[in-house]
Amino acid sequence: MKTRYQPSPAALQKLGLDASKEFVHGVGCAACSHTGYRGRIGIAEVLRLTPAMKQLIRDRASEAELAAAAAATDMRSLRDDAVAKIREGLTTVEKVLRVIRIDDDGLERANRQRQIPQAQSY
Repeated sequence: MKTRYQPSPAALQKLGLDASKEFVHGVGCAACSHTGYRGRIGIAEVLRLTPAMKQLIRDRASEAELAAAAAATDMRSLRDDAVAKIREGLTTVEKVLRVIRIDDDGLERANRQRQIPQAQSY
């Protein structure tokens, strides 16, 4: 069962969502541990490596240049996929903002605190 709710204006702005739209979240029950959701759903982005994109990578283009080139294609970003799932009622604005970070430059990134071990030379 789902009920309507209104996300905060700041959260809506981060995702570029219109406050006049309807938003829903799960009510919760014993079966879902009172979260309103059961299981997990992923958000993803897939970048097709076109010849132009491969050349940018070979040329060591900046992250902003790569993002601009990707946006010019039919790539669906993390934000696009997340917003689609919010509109379908599969997740909430708040849950999305917990797992992706949208920087001031508009780039979205996975919100991870994990350190990648550095290779050691022997």
